[in-house]
Amino acid sequence: MRTNYFLKHVTLVVVALFGVASIFAQRAKVPDFVKVTSSLEEDGKAFVPVYEAGAAWGDYNNDGYLDLLSVGWSNTENKATLHKNNGNGTFTQVANPFFALRASSVTWLDYNNDGNLDVFICGSVNPQPDKVGDPPREQMTGLFENSGAGGGYTFDEVFAGEFEYVDNGGKNKPNRYVVAADFDNDGWVDLYVTGQGGARRSLLYKNTGGGYWSLVSAPVNGEKNFVQMNGGEAVWADMNNDGFMDLVTTGYSQMTDDYPELTNGYKGLVYLNNGDGTFTEPVFFFDGTESGGIVVADFNGDGKLDFAITGATNNKDYHPTGGTSWRWPNDIYINNGNGKSYTKYDKTVNGMDFARQEQSLAAGDVNNDGKIDILYSNAHIPANNPADINAFFLNDGFVDDAITFTGSALGHNKTWAGVACLVDYDNDNNLDAFVTGYSNRLVPDGENWTAGAYSALFKNELGDDITANDPPSAPTNLKYTVDSYGDITFTWNAATDDKTPQASLQYNLFLKKASTGEIVSILPAHIETGRLKVNENLAALTTTSYTLRGWTIEDGDVYGVQAIDGAKAGGKFCTVIKGNDIPTVIKDNIDVSIDGKTVTMKANVAGNVAVYGVSGVSVAQTKINTPVELATGVYVIKVTTANGSTVKKVVVK
Repeated sequence: MRTNYFLKHVTLVVVALFGVASIFAQRAKVPDFVKVTSSLEEDGKAFVPVYEAGAAWGDYNNDGYLDLLSVGWSNTENKATLHKNNGNGTFTQVANPFFALRASSVTWLDYNNDGNLDVFICGSVNPQPDKVGDPPREQMTGLFENSGAGGGYTFDEVFAGEFEYVDNGGKNKPNRYVVAADFDNDGWVDLYVTGQGGARRSLLYKNTGGGYWSLVSAPVNGEKNFVQMNGGEAVWADMNNDGFMDLVTTGYSQMTDDYPELTNGYKGLVYLNNGDGTFTEPVFFFDGTESGGIVVADFNGDGKLDFAITGATNNKDYHPTGGTSWRWPNDIYINNGNGKSYTKYDKTVNGMDFARQEQSLAAGDVNNDGKIDILYSNAHIPANNPADINAFFLNDGFVDDAITFTGSALGHNKTWAGVACLVDYDNDNNLDAFVTGYSNRLVPDGENWTAGAYSALFKNELGDDITANDPPSAPTNLKYTVDSYGDITFTWNAATDDKTPQASLQYNLFLKKASTGEIVSILPAHIETGRLKVNENLAALTTTSYTLRGWTIEDGDVYGVQAIDGAKAGGKFCTVIKGNDIPTVIKDNIDVSIDGKTVTMKANVAGNVAVYGVSGVSVAQTKINTPVELATGVYVIKVTTANGSTVKKVVVK
């Protein structure tokens, strides 16, 4: 029988660590995460462990499997390592030109719409100065273009814009401070950067197409800059379901002329997108942190995005005598419906009362129950020092009018100053876990522990009567209209899923130009299979419509939409070819079943079936999934759905 340290002790851990109240609440099923301990590399090597690290998963070579790029300090030197996923449970280290940095951030994006993932990377060459006389930080920022299949999927640095050199502020602060999304719906992915570059920085880079970028000088109502911050993280997400990406960000703010009313301190902000290339004044302030993380997800299944935040803050409002007092919040903010206001559930009621600084968060449905859970690095256990651990917090839904989570350990190690990822590395549609960072609990030796960089991959083997996840169905009835300005608005009918509530499904859309081969997409994905090419901070659509600006649709162009479930599994695209206008998902997914003289057209959509003889005479009229009796002969069957029609030829013997 396999020994699983963290699951053999899960009952004791939960009782001692997470409170008696949680035991008697509606408990979510605990998945079986098993550390992958062999064959991680073809040559027997494990992942290169790093801390002060940036790490991100993306399918850079278009083989359908997510690869890992990690950048950070490896105990002896800075390293940037590209681990190619071989698709059989092993990984190969691939030579790359990326900067070897610490205090780094790594982002996969397709900046030039060629269907290949490029890399944006930034950070520091040397550590943050600790004392007078130490050398100042030497920072680097770069954009690397993927050559694609013709160039062997190699990378070359391109510096087509005036990107400032930044890092996260040094040492053990968060490492998702560069995030990518198309904020203005023009079909080109843009970048938001928050961090330290001389002073604190909050920068918006607009991708103008053709490899060019411009710094947006006054993104707030065309009059002000963003609040300048460092030490935090940011997420793009549509917080008010209007089809435009909003910005949720946190960190230590710097008072500027734009915001003289703000004092320097920890701030959390929500900027709503005005839809005209600018953002509102911050519509919601929350208790900000640094040295922590932030994730956006629909935690209560109502179709509106919420967020979770952790880290450290030094706030006099919480000190009994008016001084300063360090706090480690771990708060859930539930969206009240318009993206402008949120209800806060802090760690005293949400079941996650073990926050620390130097943490990383990742969100996704790990136990396939339709509710979004959180992977959490460096959870503190005061009753059992030094047993700080990595943990996942399972979403129990609302209990006693508060959204609650139950914690379970992920291995005996803790990591900090690194990254936590929930990723389906083996394409089984179930979320696995990856962590990298610093740990002082690498090898148990009596009461002594070695310390240093640590990384680990954990396979989700489900267990505990947890059923495997299936991708969502393909949306239907994909259509578009063009208004007087030339803007294209796509609409479609919602998909369904076996686990995720329909309201919580998100969507990805693409347009592929026949004349140039350019692929405009919300998220990079494989059109044929629906597998996403990126993994974290998915800035996906939350509604069943989307408006694209600055493009046209011509004969031969292909467009499609897919659904994405809570486990980040992308379903099949409903794909349409302009000039044909019959979705390929209809053609590909209508099966002919012949049982003797009984013929059935089977599909997961509604529609009519007309049967004709070879002379064109109508023989029968029926519905999809309804059998029809036919005599021996050759027939032409026309299937008509809301998306169009297709023709099948059958022979009845």
